[in-house]
Amino acid sequence: MRTLNPIYPLGNMGMYGNVSVIDTVSPEMLHLIDPQWYQWPPINPLWHKILMLFMCILGFLSFFGNGLVVYVFTTTKSLRTPSNLYVVNLAFSDFCMMFCMCPAMVINCYHETWSFGPFACALYGMTGSLFGNTSIWTMIFIALDRYNVIVKVGFKRQTAYDKWSDFKYSIYLDARAIMDIGTDVRMEQVALMTISLWFMAWTPYLIINYSGIFQLMNISPLTTIWGSVFAKANAIYNPIVYAISHPKYRQALDKKIPTLVCGKVTHDSDTQSNVSQVTN
Repeated sequence: MRTLNPIYPLGNMGMYGNVSVIDTVSPEMLHLIDPQWYQWPPINPLWHKILMLFMCILGFLSFFGNGLVVYVFTTTKSLRTPSNLYVVNLAFSDFCMMFCMCPAMVINCYHETWSFGPFACALYGMTGSLFGNTSIWTMIFIALDRYNVIVKVGFKRQTAYDKWSDFKYSIYLDARAIMDIGTDVRMEQVALMTISLWFMAWTPYLIINYSGIFQLMNISPLTTIWGSVFAKANAIYNPIVYAISHPKYRQALDKKIPTLVCGKVTHDSDTQSNVSQVTN
């Protein structure tokens, strides 16, 4: 049941009269509300319904997509490599973030206010920060891992090539290296796309928060909500990127659940055949 708060420090409610967005907040939560929010009128109920629908879609895509990534990478022997553990960790972190964020957000949109009390509010913020930072550090290690692959492994390939004098085997090694380098380039593109999408998702939320902290602009409740929702949408980007661009993930997915694969998939057997044709 809603309770009206009779105190409005900033007072100017416009067409809503003496009604503010704080009126729907439960009494035990009022001590956590910054005074600046008292100036804003209630959010149109239609926005709550739109947000609820949007979060339901994000939640479903995140649970399904990240769960699928974890399943495919952990059940495919060729994908259980140290480098791919970062991918699994990132998918698990995104899955947990939406598992903790999505149900609470949907319920609160339905009630048009926070419904779980101060402790749950603190826990909600803590889990979002925890899994958000987990994703950040995981992508840092993914970037470092890709750097090592490009620089160190590429140098070793060249050294190995220089040591072979047999002409036919040199042709085979060169063809194999070119195809492996092509795969590595695609992997680097996947990593770069993942990191870029993360920055695109979280940068607006960062700007909103810093603008509020340093009082650079007057931020409305709806602005903060959509900034947060846009940031959480990052949890569904990575599975889509893998499904479109990750070569080995696409091969494994084609074997396990072919109906979910987009476009034509080139398997390792096809690559071996191409190498043999070059050397013959």
